[in-house]
Amino acid sequence: MFIHCLKIAARNLMKYKMQTVVSIVGLAIGFTCFALSTMWIRHEITFDTQHKDAEQLYLLAFKSPLRSNGYDVGESALVADLLKNDFPEVKEACAFSYYKEKIKREGEELIEVGELMTDTCFMQMFGTTLLEGNFDFLHNDDYVALSEKTAKQLFGSATAAIGKEIITQYDTKKSVAAVLKDLPHSNFEFGCWGNAARFNRECKQWYYTSYIICIKLSKETSADEFQEKLRTSGKRPPKHRDNLLFEDVKLIPLTAYRYSMYNEERDIKFQYLILFSSVGALIIFVSLLNFLSLFLTRLRMRAKEVALRKVCGSSTLSLYGLFFCEYTLLILLSGLIGMVLLEFSYPTFRSFTGVEGGIYAESLSYFGGILILRYLFCFLSSIITPSLAALCEASILCFARFPSGCNCWLACSSSSAWRC
Repeated sequence: MFIHCLKIAARNLMKYKMQTVVSIVGLAIGFTCFALSTMWIRHEITFDTQHKDAEQLYLLAFKSPLRSNGYDVGESALVADLLKNDFPEVKEACAFSYYKEKIKREGEELIEVGELMTDTCFMQMFGTTLLEGNFDFLHNDDYVALSEKTAKQLFGSATAAIGKEIITQYDTKKSVAAVLKDLPHSNFEFGCWGNAARFNRECKQWYYTSYIICIKLSKETSADEFQEKLRTSGKRPPKHRDNLLFEDVKLIPLTAYRYSMYNEERDIKFQYLILFSSVGALIIFVSLLNFLSLFLTRLRMRAKEVALRKVCGSSTLSLYGLFFCEYTLLILLSGLIGMVLLEFSYPTFRSFTGVEGGIYAESLSYFGGILILRYLFCFLSSIITPSLAALCEASILCFARFPSGCNCWLACSSSSAWRC
């Protein structure tokens, strides 16, 4: 029975070629746009959410007349020690400098990576660990640590990178002392960790104010209340700075930093992502309406076929099964073409957005949701339009009265009157 319904569905799809192509292509494009936009948004709003107790991590933004937004996340590294020692609400505090650097292996092209300048507090807070080598990079400027990803990119493997030399964009040679676990999907994803001696000098001085301060609050501490406590603490830096240290300070959740006004390196405004996703959802909605309209039109065009099947003994339930099979086949074909479009467009999409990982499991979940939505549309349409049973009965009456066939249509009225 199923094979029979499948054959009939395939024949009808081939019979109405133009409607079939329009329906399948529209649904496939809508699915592709929706899947890509949803993956992009999910990728962007989950930065730094993978850390342990990520909801307790905050960055500090300090009032600064030198910035266009009035705030700067840079301060002296000594602020981290002050917070940890004087405020019991702070469980951990870390100061680090993060900037872009270009490095290369001798004889190859420069690659841009994020570079860190900090101490072991960063490893404790963000969970990165030593994979190969030793900790000489924490004491000597001549040594650096590479992330596992960067080590593989430059030398092929983490083990092969140990002891090798890299060259910075300023033609300075440094030896690789260690390879560290990657910090993926983070605002502070690094490829290189160095300049330890410089950090050890600057972290003891108040006038080096280029360090990002990250704190971890205790679970019972309210961020708003602690922020107010900082503002009213009256803490002052050394005499050469007149302002209060925490005057109008703001606590920024680490997970919300990427699209906050304090991140001056954000690549794209989050509103653009919402707009892109809205366009994808609109395409899905329009394609569903278009598909539904074509499908209902096709039902009316097949009134004589329905009448013949009914006269030959087909039940209303079996006719429902036939049309359901045809509907499902068309949707599955659109999903298959949508997957093909995803496969071809994903490399370009990934290079533009930075989205990593597989797409099939997530795309299938989106397709499942869209499939349910399509059946919901079909169910709602059966409520607001004449039912298939009424179509069958009217077709039989028309066919019985005019066996030679007639051009008939359904008048959209409460009486569902037929005219021939």
